[in-house]
Amino acid sequence: AFTVKEVESGNFAGNLCEPLDPEEEYDWYAFYPYDSHIKTPANTSTGYMPVGSKSNENQTQTGNSSMAHIAGANYPLAGKAVAVPAGDTPNITMSHLSSLLAINVTNNNDEPLTVTEVVFTAPVDIIGTYYINFAGEITPDSFKNSGSSYVSNTATLTVKNGTALAKGDYAKFYLAVRPFTAE
Repeated sequence: AFTVKEVESGNFAGNLCEPLDPEEEYDWYAFYPYDSHIKTPANTSTGYMPVGSKSNENQTQTGNSSMAHIAGANYPLAGKAVAVPAGDTPNITMSHLSSLLAINVTNNNDEPLTVTEVVFTAPVDIIGTYYINFAGEITPDSFKNSGSSYVSNTATLTVKNGTALAKGDYAKFYLAVRPFTAE
């Protein structure tokens, strides 16, 4: 396991379990959040990760149009560097494993509107805990739910401290979900 050494530059530090063969090239995989149960990039049966939120929890946005909540353990990241010579430092670009829904709300009424909750329902499960295969290209098929009672097809966003929208005003509300193909 490696930990952040320098946040601004994105440098990590840690120790390998065994030395690298200086004549070989290696594939490096990184994922967040760390889970000691994930033993392989083709993570299909252990080390599940929450995506968006657990099935029995809401995501929370503070204020209108804020994206501050789109970080942390419920918004997993992964990256890889392939065929890195043993003496080189791997450089890994991390990518989000969740999809981000931006819900635009415009008040067309004469009365002010304060959004306190946004609910999005899909025909398939979109939040919960998943085993994620990040060995290849990440597609909707890379996600295997950890059990039908641990996922949901409805994502709920609680909005705290939202300001009232006057007629004609709009705001954005953001939900993270598992990638899926929408009809």
